[in-house]
Amino acid sequence: MTIRSWAVLIVLWTSLAPPARADSDAPPAPPPKADVAAAAASFERGSQLLARGDHAGAIAQFEQAYLLDPRSEHLYNLAIAHRRNADRARAIDYFRRYLDAAPTGKLAGNAHRFLAELKAEVAADAEQQARAEADAARKRAEQAEAETVIARRRADDDERALRAAPRAQLPAPVIAPPRLSSADPGVVDDAGAGHGWLAPTALTAPAGTLALSDVELAMISASYAVTDRLAVSAGATLPVGSQRGAGATAKLQLVRHGRLRVAAHGMVAHTWTSGERGPSETITLGDLGGAATVCIDPGCRSHVSGYLGAGMVHDAGTSGVLVGGATVTFALGRITRAVFELDRGAGHDRARGMLGWYGLRLTSSSIALDLGLAQPLGDATTHLGRGVLPFIGFTYRSLGEP
Repeated sequence: MTIRSWAVLIVLWTSLAPPARADSDAPPAPPPKADVAAAAASFERGSQLLARGDHAGAIAQFEQAYLLDPRSEHLYNLAIAHRRNADRARAIDYFRRYLDAAPTGKLAGNAHRFLAELKAEVAADAEQQARAEADAARKRAEQAEAETVIARRRADDDERALRAAPRAQLPAPVIAPPRLSSADPGVVDDAGAGHGWLAPTALTAPAGTLALSDVELAMISASYAVTDRLAVSAGATLPVGSQRGAGATAKLQLVRHGRLRVAAHGMVAHTWTSGERGPSETITLGDLGGAATVCIDPGCRSHVSGYLGAGMVHDAGTSGVLVGGATVTFALGRITRAVFELDRGAGHDRARGMLGWYGLRLTSSSIALDLGLAQPLGDATTHLGRGVLPFIGFTYRSLGEP
């Protein structure tokens, strides 16, 4: 092969460039002419291999060229080849070796720039890896927390059953697979998770759960979870004053996929005013709709819900009614929830208008205390006034099978 002059070897000034020209920084004591010729031949072969994408072959030829003629340009060529071979560590090492050998060489500016880019890429990869590991650790911790809640609930029930059973009547051990409830950990931890302030959510308690609720001290109700997805309730007002009322509701969870829950909800209620001459001013309401809840966190301690229902109201006549609500429940701590809600009604005069709710819920697996304020908006001010209305609600429940 004809020996080419080092003065005509071309250096591309980008990260995709072929290797550097050998005349940039002449060594103080050149090697024998035979070594220079062999080094030039190795350089030529390495350049051709690099152009064809054979990075490993090019690196081997550049290393041979450097052994025969230890010019600093060959260190630069090796750095370029290793960078194109996606070996950042070796590329950084060879760029540093080049700068140590030729700190003021013609390729020093490019070497500094490429070295800074490689360091930035390494730092970005390390940061991305750290974020991925942190996310994975957080997900594992959340999953472990959810499993711990269910396991603790199951252990408590087993301990209560063991204490209640007489020693002489302990049954023989039965090996059977444990029953796994579909209830979310956030539902287990929050006795009021099935509703916002007034609007229902699509969340349901474990089968066998019994709950007693009191709203504004005058309205009481009881609910029972027939299955993990079906709950029914009935309630009435206490005999205080002339106002009376009674009603019943049912909720059936239809969809449970990922963080989405969807439930059908139905309600019927009857109110009347008792006077000296018997009942008067009766109102009967029937409503059927659906609720959808999206869990913000995997345990569904924080969630967003929407409700839409349509029905009929009968008093002096019969008219249609449309009601809807949006609720945000956000976990501030283990026992504290912030609850925000906006309810909208249309149709009948008593249902027309909007109510805005905000306040706190102090809750546990057995007890929930709702303390909030309601602000009448729009048409609701005509029959509720314009002032802020205080609201208090209390729920006690005994969880079913976890």
